[in-house]
Amino acid sequence: MSSNAPATAEVRTFPNAKVQPSTEAPEAFPQPATVTPAEAPAKKK
Repeated sequence: MSSNAPATAEVRTFPNAKVQPSTEAPEAFPQPATVTPAEAPAKKK
């Protein structure tokens, strides 16, 4: 039953993302891009 609870929450997030796929897509790209440069210097240490 516990597995069903989280599954329902994820299903609700999908419809929400589909409503604003253009806004969520562009925002998701810049986020990972910023994390990449931050990890580069950390590896040099």
